[in-house]
Amino acid sequence: MKLRRVFSGALAALMLMSGAQAFAENDSDAKDKKETVYVTADAYGNPEKAESDIVLRNSGSGDITDYTTLQNIKNTEGDEEFTLNGNNVTWQNHGEDIQYSGTASTDALPLSVKVTYYLEGKEVTADEIAGQAGNVKVQFDYTNNTVGSQNGYVPFLAITMAMLGDDFENVTVENGRVSDLEGQAIVIGYSVPGLSDVMHFSDYKLTEDIDWKESFSFSAYTDNFELAFTATLVSNGIFTDIEEDNLKDLDDLVDDIYDLDYATRTLANGSSDLVNGASEFGEYFGTYVEAVNDAASAGIDTMAISDALSAMADELGEMSEAINELSADGETDTEYLINSYNGLLDSYYSLINVLSSSGAGVDTEAITETGDALLTAYDKLFKGIKTLSDGCYTYYNDGIYEITGRGYELEDLIAYVREIRETDTAYITYSGIADGMTGEVSFIIETAEVSK
Repeated sequence: MKLRRVFSGALAALMLMSGAQAFAENDSDAKDKKETVYVTADAYGNPEKAESDIVLRNSGSGDITDYTTLQNIKNTEGDEEFTLNGNNVTWQNHGEDIQYSGTASTDALPLSVKVTYYLEGKEVTADEIAGQAGNVKVQFDYTNNTVGSQNGYVPFLAITMAMLGDDFENVTVENGRVSDLEGQAIVIGYSVPGLSDVMHFSDYKLTEDIDWKESFSFSAYTDNFELAFTATLVSNGIFTDIEEDNLKDLDDLVDDIYDLDYATRTLANGSSDLVNGASEFGEYFGTYVEAVNDAASAGIDTMAISDALSAMADELGEMSEAINELSADGETDTEYLINSYNGLLDSYYSLINVLSSSGAGVDTEAITETGDALLTAYDKLFKGIKTLSDGCYTYYNDGIYEITGRGYELEDLIAYVREIRETDTAYITYSGIADGMTGEVSFIIETAEVSK
């Protein structure tokens, strides 16, 4: 028992170093009830019995009350006596915290550990490996029993430690590390089992490459396999410190992604409308210029044609507004389109001037030249518009669309974190707690010795 408590203290110190909530010594965050559940298991991790150590904080005068499902309750530190009424226990107040223990059920443990032994690559029993020489491996598989439960998933961090004797050499670990204590190897492994499934890591591109381990193993060569025991500390609270402000910052990021998606789609659709409008305008424009040339050749009064051509300025104005809208976002490079449009405009007014100045004496050569120049300028503008539109859709489909998809994934993951944080915060006891009390709980699962 003494060795177990010393080893458990080392585990608790490790948890403090990892930043977990359990065992935190912070008076401003002192809990009314702290519970440590010691689970004794066989060599394979199957629980055989459990005992809870309870600390009730003395916060004032008067009796100290608690709610518990423990059996065989006894005071472990002071001389305070208690009365038990059903599950309600009332302790005398001698000015100190109450520390007591009792027998707990093993039926509802939130996390299970399965230990498997291998000798020369073959799975063997604990009895078969005990005292043997060769290449050995011991694997710890963790199962979070709250996955799919009615009260929701609670994220438990499991940290396993095992002290290896002098007979072990060439020690390696998977999902852990090896430490040395005065020449003796200590192997440490860890996991947060169930988190990958509950967060659906494999379903999202953002998280699909996360190699989430739910087991820990160590391998070594030994002349005489012997394992005094292993201890696994289990504690929740790792999500409770996630600040809502940090999640809101991520919410804002998602909103920004959606805004970018909307703006880019609007730009792409606008450029497409511009292409369609310019294409339709070009068809009529080409027909009209051809008709002007024919009319000029036939000696028709070009002033009337000039007046009709001037009426088309409204159409060009609408095209100009569309280009200006594309330029307004400050990110779309429309300089080429603006220059092409200005060239089209110059050719357009040149044709009007030629027609206006011709009068009854029609200069068919000048009209034909300016008409051809106008069509050339329009063709240059249309190609620029089409290139811009194609680029907008490529930018959206190959870039922004992918980013937006990650935005949807991030939104889901944020929602999962909020749900898990809520259930994590709510899990504060194993054996029960009185209404209105704050609490925290941790578990230490100790496996039986394997030896000859």
